[in-house]
Amino acid sequence: MVLNGQFDSEVESRIQKYITQVANIRLRTENSTELFVMLWGHYFDTAWQENQRYRTIEAQHQLGLEEMSVCSQSIDYTVFRALHLKTIHDIDEMAFIKAVQAMIRSGGQFAVSGISRVSPDRLFVAAHHRPVYVVKRRDTSDFMVVSDINAALGLFPQTLIQSTRVKLLKLMKAHSRKSMIVESDSFHSDVRPGNSWFRQAKQELLQPFLVDIYALDQPEIFARIQTAAGKDKVMRHLHIQDFSGRVRSDVRPEQTWITPVSFQKDFGKTFYEEHLLETPGLLGDILNRYTDPGPFLPRFDIRQRLLERRFGSGLANLNRIILVGTGFSFQVAEIAEKTMEPFFPTVNLLVATPQDFTDVKTSINPDRDLVIMLSWSGTTSDMIDFAGRLLRHHVLMVGITEKPFSDMALVVRKSAGVIPVYSGEEVTVAPLKSALCMLMTLDLFCLSICVATPGTTNTVADRIRELLSIPGHMDTLLGNPDVTSFCEQIVAASRNSVLHYIVDAFHDVGSAKIGALNLEINAWTSLGNAVDFSEQPLFMNIPMAREDFVLVLATSRHRLDEAVRFMKSLHEQGRPFFAVTYLNREVEEIQRFARQVIVIPKLPDHFQSFLDLPLLMLLGFYFGRAHGRQAGEMPRNMAKSVTAGRTRNGNDRSFSDILDDMDRKQDNLGLGMYPVVPRSGSLCWLTQASDPVENSITGICLNWDAL
Repeated sequence: MVLNGQFDSEVESRIQKYITQVANIRLRTENSTELFVMLWGHYFDTAWQENQRYRTIEAQHQLGLEEMSVCSQSIDYTVFRALHLKTIHDIDEMAFIKAVQAMIRSGGQFAVSGISRVSPDRLFVAAHHRPVYVVKRRDTSDFMVVSDINAALGLFPQTLIQSTRVKLLKLMKAHSRKSMIVESDSFHSDVRPGNSWFRQAKQELLQPFLVDIYALDQPEIFARIQTAAGKDKVMRHLHIQDFSGRVRSDVRPEQTWITPVSFQKDFGKTFYEEHLLETPGLLGDILNRYTDPGPFLPRFDIRQRLLERRFGSGLANLNRIILVGTGFSFQVAEIAEKTMEPFFPTVNLLVATPQDFTDVKTSINPDRDLVIMLSWSGTTSDMIDFAGRLLRHHVLMVGITEKPFSDMALVVRKSAGVIPVYSGEEVTVAPLKSALCMLMTLDLFCLSICVATPGTTNTVADRIRELLSIPGHMDTLLGNPDVTSFCEQIVAASRNSVLHYIVDAFHDVGSAKIGALNLEINAWTSLGNAVDFSEQPLFMNIPMAREDFVLVLATSRHRLDEAVRFMKSLHEQGRPFFAVTYLNREVEEIQRFARQVIVIPKLPDHFQSFLDLPLLMLLGFYFGRAHGRQAGEMPRNMAKSVTAGRTRNGNDRSFSDILDDMDRKQDNLGLGMYPVVPRSGSLCWLTQASDPVENSITGICLNWDAL
């Protein structure tokens, strides 16, 4: 038995009481899995005994021997019809489903898979509001039930995985490309002549790893994998139905290749460094995948016709693009909103979290708004909840995620589609390549929406050319020993800092917010804050210690003068700081003000974050080490590498709905609008005032107030 889910604690308590006090079964643990197993077994035993009893009564009746029985001959026909003509295996399956229904009686989300001694040739799978995947090899009848698609590599022998991995690494090295853990069937969508040999060679290597994926993401869905002996081999068959027994023919398989290439770390580097150094190659891969080399325009495999039917030709009726995310995804959305807004003269870009929309029906217009759902893992409960609410209200949405088979992605793909980020595994707590890859993918998709507007083709093509230069500039930046030396030296002078500030054009396109949080996550002992150049008067009034860390990013061309004035003011007040800038007319003056300056490549202001962020991330690594973190203990988050659903069974209720529900419950209690609470004979504060100790304390307080 394998079980995963969240359900009502009161239901679990009642089931435990039923198992222990009614069924008289002694539990050896308090684990929910054992509780479910015992409930399943008890339901089977009870149903099987009833079935045998009905058969006995039926046999007595057929033989005319009713008077021979000393027990009751009564029959509950509801139970009789449910058990009639059922085999022992059918009753086992029915008991399994009934046990699941008992666990989810008050809602929640649940996924369970089990096999019993009664039916050793059958594997039962049930899910309710928690996705689980049944993966089948195309060349055999082997199945595997997983919560993470990557785990389906267990269908293949290790010898095949190892040999294919070696061949793929050689192929990718020759092509200078990285590979992804899970790829959709996108070989035929890449029609560039220069990549045809690579596509064909890769497809031939991955052919044995082609699988069918059945996503069980609906409520109350059941699957049975049954094994049978064929003429010369073992055969397995999949049957999918809902809990009522209705066959679910609408659950169709989706084909995909599972790539047996996992992330490999250089022995001499940390995961943090490896993730950061592979980012330029991943960005180049995203650009190659999502842009046409000829016209330099973005292209995505989403339901474009659906968008055009909803918003009209050229998306003329589109009013708002709402970027929804949480955590770092929200901060990535903020950067994209600032960089992309100038290219949307007639469309408003809005950044929000799921909590900002208490009532989807009144806050989002399905005919005028497009929602972009941003979640690297696709497992954030608030995002999954919100995606479900949008789907119920027919709001078009596009998902951008690393996990195309995650909880959120399974919901969003029923709308306008899902765009994979292709950043690969990331085991660091601080988002590195995931944040940059999401930002690149989001920018490209926004440009693909922009190009639908007549007359914007040349503008979008120019932006794509600018994006194509980013991987090279980033690779140069991260490989520059002067940049590494700069990071090491400036953090050495601030190893005792408990506060750090990143100052840049934060209100325009700045990266200060993500940079400050990155330093905070890595240092553990220093709190960060992002400051805009316009906040100079306020910042100068903040008391600061000498060891507090201040970094000024003077990388915005149109706000360079403000940056220089800010640094001049810091210098005049004797506040030490460090600076990052590009080759410009003010470099010498900046070097005179700052303790130390590094000059980095310059991109157009709207894309400068693609260089500022990697620098801040590299700085975060050395900042953490300067604050006592060892290279081998940099924070790691293994949960980011798996797809773990955390779907909540939330209802789409507004505040008024909740208040109405409270009023109805109040009326049912019969207490009126304001229940009368019986009052004691003596007031509490008068009783306590009579205490000598309490009285003396009160006198001291009164005297202090008089002073």
